[in-house]
Amino acid sequence: MKTLKLVQAISFALLAAQLSTVSAQNNQQGYGQGPRLQGTCTETDAECNQNSQWQRDQLNQQDQQKGQLCLDNGDCIVSDVSSIALSVEEQQNLVFMREEEKLARDVYTVLYEKWGTPAFANIAMAEQRHIDSVLWLMQQYELEDTTPETVGLFNDTELQDLYNSLIIRASTSQLEALQVGALIEEVDIADLEVALATTENPAIQTVYNNLISGSEKHLRSFVTNIENLGYTYNAQTLETSQVSDILNGDANNTGFAINPSSSQLQTTQAQFRPTISTDKGQYGNQLQVDSEEQLNVDMTIIPDQQHRGQTADIVNVVSYTQNETDGAQMFMQDEQKGWQAWDGGLDTLVAAQSQQKLGQQQQFNVFEGKLNANGRVQINVGYRLTDGTLVFNGVPIEFSISE
Repeated sequence: MKTLKLVQAISFALLAAQLSTVSAQNNQQGYGQGPRLQGTCTETDAECNQNSQWQRDQLNQQDQQKGQLCLDNGDCIVSDVSSIALSVEEQQNLVFMREEEKLARDVYTVLYEKWGTPAFANIAMAEQRHIDSVLWLMQQYELEDTTPETVGLFNDTELQDLYNSLIIRASTSQLEALQVGALIEEVDIADLEVALATTENPAIQTVYNNLISGSEKHLRSFVTNIENLGYTYNAQTLETSQVSDILNGDANNTGFAINPSSSQLQTTQAQFRPTISTDKGQYGNQLQVDSEEQLNVDMTIIPDQQHRGQTADIVNVVSYTQNETDGAQMFMQDEQKGWQAWDGGLDTLVAAQSQQKLGQQQQFNVFEGKLNANGRVQINVGYRLTDGTLVFNGVPIEFSISE
């Protein structure tokens, strides 16, 4: 088998940056074409509006009748999930997420009637699909759904108060309505990330990850509408860096693959979701940290569906540049020896964790501690299948260190 040898001066990070740039250029082609309604998206602008796919909805209804749930991202869950018992916290989170998704749908329904902006109607239909996916899980676990069907009514008092305040705010102007939509999506993402961290149930993880992906798309849609009105969007709940990452597009999460038998890079359906924080309260990618700052970097790997169930090694690679005039130094995490210098060759790359069975998602601690060095760090995490195929995060984790 031919082994791909990477040039030492080119790291995964550089390859990923090049590929993500191409991906972004491709995404821009044909995006936002045609006239706008009051400066916002039109019904036919599917990318901006997240236009619903009726055929997919009909197929999902058929799938649910067959005892499985198929999500927007292509993942399907079979009805035997109830064989895994739920904790009280998992049950409470499902009930809460069902009402929170209803809040989003109800607000968007009211705002479409108020302002006639197509994004509200289309995203409201997407929120109904989200409600259906959570309800499906609740039904599998025989959890009672007592949420009122009436638009604008909720059992959870905090959600009821939030709904009332958002409707008042969104009624003042079309711009405020769109800001409310973006706020709802930020809140959804934050709550889903908390709920996701409390469960190891594969079915729940799959649904929550799908909901996070949907909320990220909806946030981009609302922000595009806001920008089309001539305004700049600022984060309302999430950290600015996290919102910036989300708005930069799907390439931030997409996994790319290197085939060992050729030099070709390919896109995959794998997703990589980093969590980066410091003991001084910083959060998000591209941080500026000092050498005394405690840094914690975790990665949630959502393998490509066709790779799940296979055995793979987890790999962790760092590219370090002290000065702009210096070349990058590369290191790899060795399961036995810790961090080691790496020459950039796939045939010399060792595992940070070996022989892991890929499930719905993998949790991996990338780094924890202090870095007593000045310069710029880029990190790429991935998994390597038994045939040598390496799948890694499309956009590197990146931060700068100073004394």
